[in-house]
Amino acid sequence: MISSTKQFTCCNRSIFDITLKVIVVLCVVVLIRNFFYDPYEHIVRQCPTPKHDLTDLEQLIFATHHTLKNLNITHFLAYGTLWSALRREQLLPWDYNGEFGLLSDEVAHRSFDAMQSAFKGLGMQLTYVSRHDYYRVVTPGKQAFVKLLLFHEVHDPSSAQVKLQHSGWWSDSKNAYAFPKLLVDLPLSSVKLNGIMLPAPHEGVEIQKYLYPDSWWFEVRPDICKGKDVHV
Repeated sequence: MISSTKQFTCCNRSIFDITLKVIVVLCVVVLIRNFFYDPYEHIVRQCPTPKHDLTDLEQLIFATHHTLKNLNITHFLAYGTLWSALRREQLLPWDYNGEFGLLSDEVAHRSFDAMQSAFKGLGMQLTYVSRHDYYRVVTPGKQAFVKLLLFHEVHDPSSAQVKLQHSGWWSDSKNAYAFPKLLVDLPLSSVKLNGIMLPAPHEGVEIQKYLYPDSWWFEVRPDICKGKDVHV
């Protein structure tokens, strides 16, 4: 009888230990998923982007620009949003987010709380996405978002040039494209986007030759738009 009781107790203890281990593993999985999952990077995109979403994006880009300007933070159009301004002077039908470049050395001396407060005061939220090294600006309840990408100085021994490069710890910095810092020397140039002049790198398309070395000379539409008659 005592032997049976011991076996029963040991069996219960084993089941308890296994259950506890399963719960711990599930908790770890959930924590990892929540850390790496970014709902703004998994938005179900449409082509063309719905007009109300494009309108929200336009307003968010302009509000972000004015907030950064009031904070006296150097910023310039970058990547896809710069393409929109250079090629069409307006957001493209498939745009769903905006992009500005910031100078990492400059932002490092700014208070994140002060930046966050400035955006919050105008109904926006500012968060830092560490794995991709950018700040994200959103308007709560809307899909549009703006990336404030941090560019770091790198020295190119082959050309003795100071260059700027964006790369988070989640990406391979060796493969990240860099461009000459002089392209964003102050005072910046400006380009028109949806009727508003916004700060931009010098020499027009020149910076894109560094950031899009294999495709800067032609327009690349997202896969979701291929085969669709989307007018720009």
